[in-house]
Amino acid sequence: MDTTMVAFSEEALWRVEQNGHEAPPFNECPRHVPINLKLCGALHVDALQMSVHEFIRRHEVLRSTFRERHGRMYRRIVHFTPSELPIIDLRDIPVEGRERCLRERLTELAGAPFDLRNGPLYRIGLFRTAADEHVLSMTVHHIVFDAWSKRVLCQDLGGLYTAYRAGQQPTLLWPAASYADYVVWQRRPNGHDLAELLAGWTKRLEGVGDPASPAGALHRYRRTSTSSASYAIDATSLQIESLRTWARINRLTLTMALVMLFALVLHRIDGRTDITIGVPIVDRPGSRYQRVVGLFMNTLVVRMDFSGDPSLSVVCDRVRNAYCAALREKHLPYGYCVRHCPAPFRSVVSVVNLPEATFEFEGLTVTEIPAYVERPAVADITLFAFERSPELTLKFSYRAELFSPSEIARLADDVKHLISTLNGTAAGLAGMALHT
Repeated sequence: MDTTMVAFSEEALWRVEQNGHEAPPFNECPRHVPINLKLCGALHVDALQMSVHEFIRRHEVLRSTFRERHGRMYRRIVHFTPSELPIIDLRDIPVEGRERCLRERLTELAGAPFDLRNGPLYRIGLFRTAADEHVLSMTVHHIVFDAWSKRVLCQDLGGLYTAYRAGQQPTLLWPAASYADYVVWQRRPNGHDLAELLAGWTKRLEGVGDPASPAGALHRYRRTSTSSASYAIDATSLQIESLRTWARINRLTLTMALVMLFALVLHRIDGRTDITIGVPIVDRPGSRYQRVVGLFMNTLVVRMDFSGDPSLSVVCDRVRNAYCAALREKHLPYGYCVRHCPAPFRSVVSVVNLPEATFEFEGLTVTEIPAYVERPAVADITLFAFERSPELTLKFSYRAELFSPSEIARLADDVKHLISTLNGTAAGLAGMALHT
């Protein structure tokens, strides 16, 4: 059994699992990542089982267990021992109740707790719903698996299944690096000392007071509840296209524009001029990590200045510069920073724009079944943007003990109103009225 170091993001999620206290956005990550695939056609069960086994063998991070000794967390890699793929036959259940039973079992598999100390950190089951229809369910703990890893799973399982189904040995290349390589790299990103990088990060955020939140804030984040709720922002396609066009004209990425919009709402609510917002990002440093499974998560801290009643064009320049300053620190692990400093934000903008995973299994039609993932309490409030070009879906996720649905509805109206008025705003921010 091998023992290795852990990434800072893994350590943060470990703290959440152990005692529920950690800085955002780690406290808002879904604990489990479920993947449910409907497989229609003549399934070769043995080939599928061999494919799953080989995938777990290749990506050793999936065989992690975690322990702590003298305040230091470490990983143990368990040697892989193949086991039979559990097959649950639902064909005896009447057709009218079979779909409901399947949903209940998938929800049960996705929500059951994992034992981080003893593992395994994945759960797999195969449901037989008809002679030519199966559902493969795989749930992995987020501490060893992120959204990008799902794409790796798609590519690997498809290639492995095709080879085993044909009675051949897989020719699929092994990843160019391992997650253990990333953990080592993270201690000295691009050869830089973490303490030196932290000094620059601390200097940039020097003087940040209570982090901006519509509900007010304590200086140090403490989670008091796991209660969360969400609210969809029903922006029209015309408003979304107007936002994209406006951002392009003002040399802002979509993420920059959404950060600016949310910060403007916070500014106009309480007059605060020094606002920090967290932006989670994927941190895979270089092409050699593109086919590696694991948790590659980091967080940018964007600090914006709204003092002096600036015009909107000036605000654009300030936000662009602030975001680029944060981006220059993208390899500085946020989990390392909050070991030494209070969490500098209570509000988050999260843009989800990874390409959709595509599953291709020889001889099968594969459809992904959406899974509901319960999210624990968020960092006061998060603006989510789900981008599937040309569509963009916006929603708020918030701590239900801090906000009422009507308050969140007013915030959503403020966001939509600002989107509608961006193109016609030339004066200072003081002249920008919110919808409410």
